[in-house]
Amino acid sequence: MRLVFLAILMSGVMSAQAANVTLSCTAPTKNTDSSPISPLATLGFNFYGGPQGQPLQLITPTPLASCTSIRTAVNPGTICYAATAVETINGVSAESAQTVPVCTMVAPPTPVTPSNLQLTVSVPVAANTAYILEKAADRLVMLPAGTVPAGTACDAGQSVSQGANTFNVVPHAVITWTGSVRSLTAFAMCS
Repeated sequence: MRLVFLAILMSGVMSAQAANVTLSCTAPTKNTDSSPISPLATLGFNFYGGPQGQPLQLITPTPLASCTSIRTAVNPGTICYAATAVETINGVSAESAQTVPVCTMVAPPTPVTPSNLQLTVSVPVAANTAYILEKAADRLVMLPAGTVPAGTACDAGQSVSQGANTFNVVPHAVITWTGSVRSLTAFAMCS
């Protein structure tokens, strides 16, 4: 008995996570020995299916009268199907070999594009550089001497300006010194 498996048709998405698959084939008219199917025979069809790469399992509990089967709620992934013909005469049945499997990829649902995308820019708060004043030839020079934590309270009454920047006296105890020079007064930009 020879069976030709014609097609697997995707018949649309059933739900957000599954699809319907329609299986159809052409019924055989001959047996494997080339003799015609007996008019006294009942011809039925079994369908097998499973994930690609795994043995196909019988998915129709009894042979169907038609060479068509609709599989509902097929989960996403690559699924393969095959069919057989079952010829029954006088209560004795013979099943054909399976067709060559036909596989299809059931695509997972596509999510909706995210919405309300927002952009927030934040600059990490870094420690402020602490400076000491040193006398150089005919001028005062501000030399970096350490850091003070961001947000350190400054003495706004005591300040030094350099260009457009103003530096205020900061508490001696909060300075993280980077060198061995520890002046009694240090300046930093107040935040």
